[in-house]
Amino acid sequence: MQPTKALLSRHPWFAAFDAAPPRALDAVLRGAAYVPPYQRASPAQKIEGLFGDLPADASEWQILDDTLCDWLQQVRADTDAAMVRSGGAASFIAETGDALRLVWRLKLEKSAKWICENLMDLRGWAEPLLLDDEAYDLPKALLAAAAQLQTSRDWVHLWLGECRRAATPRLYHRVDTALTGLARMPPPPNTIGGLNHEVLVGLASWGTALPTDDFKAKNAFLRRWRTIKASFPRSGEQWRHDWRDLLDNKVDQPFTKWLKDEEPALRRPATPRKEPLLPHCVNVIQGFARELDADGLTEQLWGRMRTLIRKTERFAEITGDCYNLVRSCTNIASLIQEDAPGHAVALTRLALIWNRHNGHAWSVRARSLEKLRRPAIAESALWEGLRNAPESTALYGQLAIMLVDQERLSEAEYLLRAATAIDSEDAVVANELARLLWRKGKAEEAITLLEEHAARPSSNSAPLYSLGSLFLAEGRLPEAQSAVTRYRQLFRNDTRINGLADRIRRSAIDEQKTHLHEPRPRGAVRAPVAWDEFDLNPEESEAAALAHIRSLTEADRRLRSGDDETRRSALATVDTALEEDSADSYAHVIKALACTSYRPSLVARQETRFTNDLAIHLALTGPDTPTNTWCHLLARFPQDTGLILLTRLGHGGSDADGGLAEWVETEPPRDDHWKPFIRKTLRRHFNGENLPLAISPPMLAHDAILRRVEVGWGLVGNRVSI
Repeated sequence: MQPTKALLSRHPWFAAFDAAPPRALDAVLRGAAYVPPYQRASPAQKIEGLFGDLPADASEWQILDDTLCDWLQQVRADTDAAMVRSGGAASFIAETGDALRLVWRLKLEKSAKWICENLMDLRGWAEPLLLDDEAYDLPKALLAAAAQLQTSRDWVHLWLGECRRAATPRLYHRVDTALTGLARMPPPPNTIGGLNHEVLVGLASWGTALPTDDFKAKNAFLRRWRTIKASFPRSGEQWRHDWRDLLDNKVDQPFTKWLKDEEPALRRPATPRKEPLLPHCVNVIQGFARELDADGLTEQLWGRMRTLIRKTERFAEITGDCYNLVRSCTNIASLIQEDAPGHAVALTRLALIWNRHNGHAWSVRARSLEKLRRPAIAESALWEGLRNAPESTALYGQLAIMLVDQERLSEAEYLLRAATAIDSEDAVVANELARLLWRKGKAEEAITLLEEHAARPSSNSAPLYSLGSLFLAEGRLPEAQSAVTRYRQLFRNDTRINGLADRIRRSAIDEQKTHLHEPRPRGAVRAPVAWDEFDLNPEESEAAALAHIRSLTEADRRLRSGDDETRRSALATVDTALEEDSADSYAHVIKALACTSYRPSLVARQETRFTNDLAIHLALTGPDTPTNTWCHLLARFPQDTGLILLTRLGHGGSDADGGLAEWVETEPPRDDHWKPFIRKTLRRHFNGENLPLAISPPMLAHDAILRRVEVGWGLVGNRVSI
């Protein structure tokens, strides 16, 4: 492209830009270029001033766009080098923030497209780069760009999540960016415009998480409310109508009193609804199940399922309460995965966008991907599900079955024993563990385990069937026949037990052994409802990133459970990840947790590169961590008090002040399955019980730290149509 000649005569800087665009732009962003009369302006303001008079079709715009996009990609690819060159974290954050501001202020299309396509990765990369001074907040600069560049409503969960995260005092300033993101979303279909209702949802989400008796928090909340009210004038009656669902849904929250004290109109009851905002999901889904059993998945039934999902999703958007949406998505996906696994994948993705810690959603997602013949993606999803929901025994069992099929028996046994420690009553896990033990030549241990579970009252027939199978494989025919007889008394006389009885009658011991070594059947897809292949595009596009996270999670398990050779191999995997991306905080956390010798080298970088990464901070702690360090972490990350105290307990510390016991007893949200598991386990620990290694305080803390790393949530961020 040829530069605009008239422009060259107006400012000498364009001669340098024409000769070497990357060098000229970099000099401005670093503040090293002499650009009168903009000496006191910020780098972004200098570029705006230089390009402000250009016609829209000038060739310099495209050159600037290409150059800035390349600059941002280079910064993301080699953060450490860019940070050293910039002269430290503060300068790096300021320069990168100016570059991000230029993208949306100057409407640079190529750079904007790259940011939007890679927002979730960029979010995790930028998150640690926050200094104590709020002026140096790279995540905020990135979110501000995303708020201006978004073209759909797909990021509503991101903005609502940011509102909740901003409820700690040092992050109060972030809520303005999150509310801007909600305000600038395109309005829902068939609406005129004005104030997006999600802005009020975001404000309420922030208010729900604010400290209860804090005058500064109250003032900060009301200040945002007054700004919204001034920006979107409307009558008290209209405000009462807009707030009604939020106030009714959060009656016990302190911000409701703050609002009503501020706004007399909100104290009066709103007009009752003609129909409930939220349908009775449980009863409706039970009806779906009965109709599915009777008639299969018809287009009419699928249409009603979609209607329910849309209603619960709208309820989540209106109130910020995603419990019913996540539950409806996972339950319906579980019902239809045999007939329409593509739809099941789409539903579980939607559930995980709102709650990435839902183990049931990860489980159904993986099973559906298997049915769609994507076993590699399914396995990656199970590993990522295990990281996000380490209390879910179903994920351990599913993953172990896949590892057994790959002849990775020792890894499968480790997972199944961990699941048994989590829930010793889980008959499915016990059944899989017994079958695996038999394959490894531990028949007596396997039979003993199955006999224990078969003796318990249960609606699960698997342990009794497997007990008969192992008796036959061991040549103990009378005991095998006794297991078959008892099975028929307790359960139905099905094809599976009839096949086993026939092999017993024929004394087919070798045939039974072969049968036990065969891969487990996954089940075929029945005649499916038509679904759009587009629903799998997000899965395919994320496969490489999800496989990368999977490799690190697998490495962590091997580092915890393997022999020296296995540990060396796992450590090599982590080192390779760090060579490819020095900003990979997940890899840093795993290596720091596994290798105390690595921690000193990471400490030096923590103060600049990972100042806002709690997982990194906790991975660097140990039994000799001084008390003032724990106090500093509690003050800096008050919303993560439970995790910090659990980590201290895992290092052998005590709960002398009762802080952890008090946190454990606080009521968790109803969609949180991790905290009830922690509560139950720590009660056993505090009562002096000797816990299995897999659920001992050190292992609980280890899992909790990995769960805290901001990596996996972005992998389910691409929205598909329901």
